[in-house]
Amino acid sequence: MTQQISHDVAKRMGPAGFYIGLRIRYAFPTVEVNALPEVWLQHYAREKLFFTDPAIIWSYDHTGATRWSALADQDPAGMVRGSSDFGLR
Repeated sequence: MTQQISHDVAKRMGPAGFYIGLRIRYAFPTVEVNALPEVWLQHYAREKLFFTDPAIIWSYDHTGATRWSALADQDPAGMVRGSSDFGLR
């Protein structure tokens, strides 16, 4: 039940899609919930955005949560800006 409540809260906060990674170690989280649009996931994989993803980079040095928009200054590849083309903000 707690997972469902958490998923419902996340969906209200990110209706276009969201990704939650918990206990990230090395490059992968122990627990993840990926509710991002399939078209974005395909673009992300095709363009190999993992290597320049500002959220991934942020997670190595921080704990907690941050807004996607707060990462725009640490995004040389323009991923934050480009994600809006897929309805993400």
